Amino acid sequence: KHLRYWVGLYLEEALPDLGDGDHAGQTPEYFRYLQQVFLEAHANEVINVNHLNSIPTKQIYEDFTSTFPPPKVIYKYENMPWNEIWDRLNRPVLTSHVRDIMFLIIHNIIPTRERLYRLNQCRSDQCDQGDGLEDLEHLFTGCVRTQVAWAWCRRKIMHLMPDLPAYPSNFELIHLAYDSPMDDEILWLVAHYCTYLWFNHSTSPPTYLEL
Repeated sequence: KHLRYWVGLYLEEALPDLGDGDHAGQTPEYFRYLQQVFLEAHANEVINVNHLNSIPTKQIYEDFTSTFPPPKVIYKYENMPWNEIWDRLNRPVLTSHVRDIMFLIIHNIIPTRERLYRLNQCRSDQCDQGDGLEDLEHLFTGCVRTQVAWAWCRRKIMHLMPDLPAYPSNFELIHLAYDSPMDDEILWLVAHYCTYLWFNHSTSPPTYLEL
């Protein structure tokens, strides 16, 4: 019932029964994430929609709570300092809302055009500004809408870091992978920048980011 109301229109190709009845005009972030997870699992043949009704809720709950496999992202980026990243993500300097956005970024499940295109939810994986593939790094640091704001933010971050042979890349920074004695200050700055940008990007139409 809940799936039909919130995301039925997006899942009816795989589950036609969900297309019937009333549907929400706006979908909450939780159900948008659930929709993407389902579509990705379906596209990768992780689930078989013909057998969903035969799986009891109790079994799903027991499977989720008995074993907690490591997130897929740590296998994709094995050289990242994941223990430090998880620690930063749970620091009290972040509010729950900001922490939720950074969770989506770190797990690479922010609905960028690149991700949506891969899930057949978008006609193109290119940025609507015509300046390249819209992946995470592009969206938060490289898009013409965000370049100036990110350059300002990165300069502030560099001032909080000691002299290093090599500074972290943009990708490392938005994934909270860095080394500095001003840890919480950089964490606050990066996380709130990303949250503000995502809020700005989610408006209709998106505007150039100003800090």
